[in-house]
Amino acid sequence: MSNRPRPSQSPERRPTRRQIAAQQHEANVQRRVVLAIGGAVGLAILLIIGGFVYDRLIQPTQTLKTVNGATLTRGDYEELVRSNTIQQIIQGLQFSKLFGANQSLGQTGQFDEQVVQANVQLTEIGTSRSRQTEPDAPTIQQWVDRQILEQGAKQQFQIDPQQGEIDQQVVAQFGSLLESAEPITSTDTTTDTAETAVAGATSAAATTTATTPTATALPTATPEAAQATEQVNQIIDILYTEYTNILDSLPEGALDRQRTPHTTKEEMLQVMRDGLREQVIRTKVGEALVAEAPAGEDENPSSIQVRHILLQVPKPTPSPTPEATEEADATATAAAATPTTEPTPVPTPSVEELEEQFTERKQEADEIYEQLVANPDSFAQVASEKSEDPGSAANGGELDPFDRDGNVVGQQGQTLVKPFVDAAWALKTNEISQPVRTDFGWHIIQRVPEDPEERLERLRNEALDTWLEEKRT
Repeated sequence: MSNRPRPSQSPERRPTRRQIAAQQHEANVQRRVVLAIGGAVGLAILLIIGGFVYDRLIQPTQTLKTVNGATLTRGDYEELVRSNTIQQIIQGLQFSKLFGANQSLGQTGQFDEQVVQANVQLTEIGTSRSRQTEPDAPTIQQWVDRQILEQGAKQQFQIDPQQGEIDQQVVAQFGSLLESAEPITSTDTTTDTAETAVAGATSAAATTTATTPTATALPTATPEAAQATEQVNQIIDILYTEYTNILDSLPEGALDRQRTPHTTKEEMLQVMRDGLREQVIRTKVGEALVAEAPAGEDENPSSIQVRHILLQVPKPTPSPTPEATEEADATATAAAATPTTEPTPVPTPSVEELEEQFTERKQEADEIYEQLVANPDSFAQVASEKSEDPGSAANGGELDPFDRDGNVVGQQGQTLVKPFVDAAWALKTNEISQPVRTDFGWHIIQRVPEDPEERLERLRNEALDTWLEEKRT
């Protein structure tokens, strides 16, 4: 072994105060970063949980309206919005099934599109996005009116419809779906009806707004309650099958939420029954308020019905009817083969010319008036022969009922001109007016008695409206 001495190890150097302070500072910084990140994550989690609790538990229970102890919460409101949307689907399905692929009045595909749009809207109800908007006032009022109706009907008249009664109403409204006939298609009759409606509006209306056609069930005997329930199940099967068929027939590029049904058959049936339950209650309350129509005429009716004969000014030019001869056929063929030019514009008569035509046609109107005064019972026949209003002539000149402002009952947006309305309301039942001048020509008007069943229905509706108004105050 070597006796050489080993080098001594130098002692470990202790960190200086500056180094210790730096290490402690770095540790503190890391700890603060960890705490900050943890706090931020915790806060984010709390916000998410809080938002979920508010959105799903607190907001749906917020009270929007109260009626005699019944409360409408935000959740109830959203259920009502959902029911209204499903009602739109049901209406679209009914029209789609009744009118088929060849829908009349130029509305091809409109009802199917209504179904698809309403189906997508169901996915947006009750979402955080939808809750950022204020509740719809008309929808809230709809709930209020329903509560007033149901509570008042039950308390005052003990009216509480059972399912069998409601199902009978469902069959009355949707029973035509059970018919084995082919879907309604566009026919000459439909076209004539549309043209007639337009012409009738032109002759006696100042403004007309197109309205959605109404599907009317074929008149059938009211089934017993049990039978009605069976038929309702068949009806909902038909409607729901139509629903899925419409969604399945969407093009390949359609979104999944468009193709997917967002309501069930059971929910659709419940919505249908709930909607018609209200209608049954309204009918029963009206019957309880007015059991039968009083004898005699109403002193202040809300609407009247008339028939009229119109002589247009300017006088319409009749289209010549060619005789069925070889010469006529050859002329028609040559005309069809000749390139057409711009149609010759019909000159607008001057004020003087128009007044002359009014004077000339007034003589014709006076002659017709004298004829009718001598034989009032012939009014309908004379109207069908001489009236130049194609919208009513074929029906003996009869028009739909209208109120004192000229608004046609059941035809929203269609209003008769004031001179016509004033003259009609001045008449007594069966009385015939002297010729009345409007911008459309000369009218001879006869006020006709109101149909007894229509009168009873009107009186019941008026009594119901008054009753509801009293309940609201």
